[in-house]
Amino acid sequence: SDLRKFIAWFVSANAERFDPTRVTVRDIVDFREHLSGVRRQAVATTNRALVSIRRFLGHLVASGSLSSNPAESVKELRRMSVVPKGLMPSQVRKILREIELRQDYKAGACIGLMLYGGLRASEVVGLELDDVTVAPRSGQVVCRHGKGNKQRIVPLSVEARRVVQTYLETRPPVECPAVFIGERGALTYSGLRAICSKYAAITGVKFTAHALRHTFAHRYMEQTQND
Repeated sequence: SDLRKFIAWFVSANAERFDPTRVTVRDIVDFREHLSGVRRQAVATTNRALVSIRRFLGHLVASGSLSSNPAESVKELRRMSVVPKGLMPSQVRKILREIELRQDYKAGACIGLMLYGGLRASEVVGLELDDVTVAPRSGQVVCRHGKGNKQRIVPLSVEARRVVQTYLETRPPVECPAVFIGERGALTYSGLRAICSKYAAITGVKFTAHALRHTFAHRYMEQTQND
């Protein structure tokens, strides 16, 4: 199938009969661009076609029909990693609405920090009271337990400040430095995961803590592009 596509393109593009001895590097490159740019083929499909052509011409070289393989020097397209877009606005609204209806301030703050601040799950459960600064017009959290144990300061948006402040006003008065308190002391990663699982079950929206962080990243990229 790949070879048939290449042969058909070769005949059309060069206005001549297909002859393997007449295939050039330019032909291979232009065919690759034709598949990717004109026909909008997926990267995997385009690369598969290049591999098929390379093997076919390589066979002709091995059998003595060709002196060299012009496809050897043509690189395959790079596979770009796909960044998850996160949750849809309607899904986010559904989750936040259920949290508000239940007056679950801890869940609101945990999910809000990931959704509005882009915090990782480990950063949320690792927050201590001294790491949080919330004022009417500004706020920030110091994440000391992030990826690679690197410290970073994250500014808090109006939405993030609101949910954090609301939780702090209702936080259990226990002698524990952790911001978020679970059933047996500081909230753990398992406890945070249970919060996400709880609201995923209630709303029917499948999501994880990681998905909330990706939602934040996607929203930030959209706002930056619009600006």
